[in-house]
Amino acid sequence: MKYEGEEMDALGILQAQWSDVEFLREFFKKYKKDYENYYPKAKLSKIVLQTIEDADDLFELLYE
Repeated sequence: MKYEGEEMDALGILQAQWSDVEFLREFFKKYKKDYENYYPKAKLSKIVLQTIEDADDLFELLYE
């Protein structure tokens, strides 16, 4: 699905966001309380890197 005025489709936008360190840092800062409930000792940098790895795996499966 493409949004009006967007170059990429929704999946492409999501993939770009989930691969963008700055986007993810801001996202996890905004929702810090949420992830701290599940991972109280996790460091932001580790969560960002793990998210990128998980997203890469997910998109690899989706594009097979």
